[in-house]
Amino acid sequence: DIASGPCILSWVLNEPTVSVDIDRHMLEAGERIKHPDTVSIHGRATQLPLPDNSFDLAVMSLAYQMTRPIRRDKIGKEVVEVKERERVLREASRVLRGGGYFVVTMPYSCISPEDIVNLREGMNHLGLEMIPELTGYVEGRRRAPRTAGVRFKIFMTTARKYGQANEEEMNPSR
Repeated sequence: DIASGPCILSWVLNEPTVSVDIDRHMLEAGERIKHPDTVSIHGRATQLPLPDNSFDLAVMSLAYQMTRPIRRDKIGKEVVEVKERERVLREASRVLRGGGYFVVTMPYSCISPEDIVNLREGMNHLGLEMIPELTGYVEGRRRAPRTAGVRFKIFMTTARKYGQANEEEMNPSR
């Protein structure tokens, strides 16, 4: 569970996960609600502290839209450009085993048809293929016992890892 916040996926599923988040306070808050076997790891989505080819499924729910195509970081006196979205996708591809799946959800208002095309192209560049039948807008009510009746509307895509990431950098819009 990449950018897990307070381990919500583990809580909703009532299943163990590996939850990674940049905010230690979020992970600490999750200690009270997560599945007892969930492993919480402090780390960045752009530099996952996880081994290569170690998961069959990676999920990034309601967090990808918080990344930027290009982020400027100040390191000492130097300003460095970081292709944040590309790094997130690269990391997801890196930790997935061949044939593994990457599920991304975002609020529906945060993605345009052009963004979907860019995301598909970016994923393909990195060895991830969007599955059309598992990609689109989803609206409904949550049925999980702990969140029953809550309305939601999101964009969701599921991609399958079919190959290795291209080493060349991507166009920054992806």
